[in-house]
Amino acid sequence: MVDAMVRTNLGTFGTAILEFYKLNSLWINGLFLLIALIIVLGRWNYSQFLTLLLADFRASEAEKLAKKNRGQLRSALKKAVLPWAEASKGAWMPYFIPPGRIKFILKSDENLQKLFEMDKLLDALLK
Repeated sequence: MVDAMVRTNLGTFGTAILEFYKLNSLWINGLFLLIALIIVLGRWNYSQFLTLLLADFRASEAEKLAKKNRGQLRSALKKAVLPWAEASKGAWMPYFIPPGRIKFILKSDENLQKLFEMDKLLDALLK
């Protein structure tokens, strides 16, 4: 009875889509799960890279971090040599997905510099 009511509301085109979904639901749901897994791994890779990038800086500048003075941290970050290559090797996925996005960004030196600009690094330090 419910099936008849749903098919009536869907119309002919909707019914065709419903039948296609019923026949291929395993593949369609598998595709959605794969996409979700790619997004989760990309976001994990983003946070892993950020943690690795700022680990040495946090250890060396713990005193300034305790004060949470944004100006001092900005000048210290400008002077610091961040381990971009080491952090890139530690984040093993070839792409990133920043929080709040779905679109992935390929891991390259140029993209890393754009993605992790000074303000984002400061925000990550002050969290």
